[in-house]
Amino acid sequence: MGIFSNNNGKELNVSEGISVISAKTYVKGVIETDTMTQIEGVLEGDIKCDNTVHVSDGGRIVGNIVAKSVFVDGEVSGDILAEKVEIGEKGKVLANVVSTLFVIQEGGVFEGNKKMKKAETYIEYESSDEDSER
Repeated sequence: MGIFSNNNGKELNVSEGISVISAKTYVKGVIETDTMTQIEGVLEGDIKCDNTVHVSDGGRIVGNIVAKSVFVDGEVSGDILAEKVEIGEKGKVLANVVSTLFVIQEGGVFEGNKKMKKAETYIEYESSDEDSER
């Protein structure tokens, strides 16, 4: 099991692996994963993650995020659907956010619309995606 920490000193426990887009790396496309994903570089495209997406300081996503939880120390431009969204003190989110829990740390920037949803909304969204693909 690996342990990572974000800029706020919070430990991120990883028991089943982690996907990392490292600094100075640019990825264009769609990512679908069930492992924790850390973005230190740039992702231009959508990400669907059954775990946590962590956008590190210096990392950037230009696209939509559907995940169990999202932590932003970098920058996100797009829509976010997650059970929990947290914007760190260096984070910048220019997005529409739908989540059950929403935290903005002092210094964090949020520009967009916020809708509070019940926890099961994330699961319903996942199911409707799968149903539409059939």
